[in-house]
Amino acid sequence: MSPIQESSLDLSPSHSAMEARMEEGFPFICHPSNRINSRGIWLRDDFLSFSLPLLLLQLSLSSILTRFLSFFLKRCAQPSFISQILAGIILGPSVLGYYSPFASIVFPLSGINVLETFSIFGLMLFIFQIGVKTDPMVIVKSGKKALAVGILIFILSNALARLTTFVLKHFLSLDKEISSVLPHVAMLLSMTSFPVVACFLDEFEILNSDIGRLACSSSMVCEICFWSVVSFRFALRSFEEMSPETSLGFFLSNGFLMSLIVFGIRPGALWVVQNSPEGKPVKEIYIYAVFVALLICGLLGEATGLTAVSTSFVLGLVIPDGPPLGAALTDMLDCFVSVLLMPIFFIACGLRMNVFSIQNLENVGVIHLVVFVSLVGKVVGSIVPSLLCRMPFRDALTLGLIMNCKGTIELVILISWKVQNVMNDESFTIMIVSLILETGFISPLIKAIYNPSRRFLAYKRRTILHLRDDEELRILACIHGLENAQAILDLLLVSNPTHKSHINLIVLHHIKLAGRSSPLLIAHQPRERSFSYKTLSEQIFSAFRRLEGHFSDRIVITCYKGLPIISRVWHSIEW
Repeated sequence: MSPIQESSLDLSPSHSAMEARMEEGFPFICHPSNRINSRGIWLRDDFLSFSLPLLLLQLSLSSILTRFLSFFLKRCAQPSFISQILAGIILGPSVLGYYSPFASIVFPLSGINVLETFSIFGLMLFIFQIGVKTDPMVIVKSGKKALAVGILIFILSNALARLTTFVLKHFLSLDKEISSVLPHVAMLLSMTSFPVVACFLDEFEILNSDIGRLACSSSMVCEICFWSVVSFRFALRSFEEMSPETSLGFFLSNGFLMSLIVFGIRPGALWVVQNSPEGKPVKEIYIYAVFVALLICGLLGEATGLTAVSTSFVLGLVIPDGPPLGAALTDMLDCFVSVLLMPIFFIACGLRMNVFSIQNLENVGVIHLVVFVSLVGKVVGSIVPSLLCRMPFRDALTLGLIMNCKGTIELVILISWKVQNVMNDESFTIMIVSLILETGFISPLIKAIYNPSRRFLAYKRRTILHLRDDEELRILACIHGLENAQAILDLLLVSNPTHKSHINLIVLHHIKLAGRSSPLLIAHQPRERSFSYKTLSEQIFSAFRRLEGHFSDRIVITCYKGLPIISRVWHSIEW
């Protein structure tokens, strides 16, 4: 395997299922060109033989089936990834596509290229959206516990999986294909993807819990370890297998592209954020400029060999997350990408997978054994440092299970390996099944053993009756609008704070913090530029600041903006 095959995500339609069938000896009949729009059945047109109505049918089937499965599986505590990948498998050759009439009508060979190109474009937008929501500074803000968990689960799971692979190769006569793919499987299983973990925690509404914050930070540390090792191995093999001129051209061109994104687009995005009035929508010209930059960078990524998917993620990372720019981009893309485009990607994945390609049950057992050992390694790697930091065992076990969640990122890597012939059809299918079983088993188990409300039983005695005379009274005031502020102000005016027993007031304005993956409460900071109007948050906080000035140092006020979910607020504020 070449180094480019190991690290890049080459999902180009040039290695499509149509070409695979041609290579296997399937007959291929030339199709007429320019068959895009149908004139209709009344003029005796077979409308499904035209590319546009066929694509519309595929989009409709994928979206409806995904939503239908999600409706039932959510009641079984299953994340959306499970319903999406199952929808792809059902429409693929494993279930409905097994019947030739359905496959020839809905997924004919002539429409495979259009479908795969559309799916990769959807993946490109999805990865860009993930990059926009991701705050790279999370890794800098990670504490010692998150660093220890992230590094240990990567090292321990990788070491145990590779040790198991070595033992299996030594004592069993494995197939050549399985022997070559096991090191890649061990490496993939050692990764815990931050976007996957963040989406999982958000779906289960524990993103802002203590476990959620620790899992997000640890997963980003683990993912950086994974990509650092992959990049280092890629660089070594590039110098070994490429000519010096090719290696130099590859690294210089990609270095120039990364510099353009970081030192060209990043300052422009920061300028847009600084010059956009708070509370006002971002100008349409800025949104247009970002999308044009996305398309151009994707084109340059394909030209330099970095791929449009990888370039899209890097571009998303340099866009500041949250409002105004990141939130605007997320709001525009969210429904279109998740409901319409991503189901097509999972359908394309389902077309590549065929459960009937599994011929040797021994291979199934071997790969699943490596998967299980890696799972145990991540659980142990999460529990040990957590217990040393005096975390309850139940919470430490929950963290270990969360770090084993799988999702779209792992699926993208598997598809790239399948396209590049790193793994055959059988290994690819077994790995997809293992992802479904692992995530499907972990999700209800986490929901059963982790109850965030348990930790608040100790707060029942934290009332006014249990305060000492010289102890401060801490109040959390949750406000939606100006009409709520007056009642809190009246309560504070009659509370009679003194220098001996003052009030510590935390004012939380409930707003939607869109465009973020990491849990966060934003401390209010006065704007550097003065505008002719005040935002709703500024009006609310100004009223409480005037009250703070009236009582001098008898009331201390801290202002935040955050999510309108009380349970998340209680988890997020450090008392």
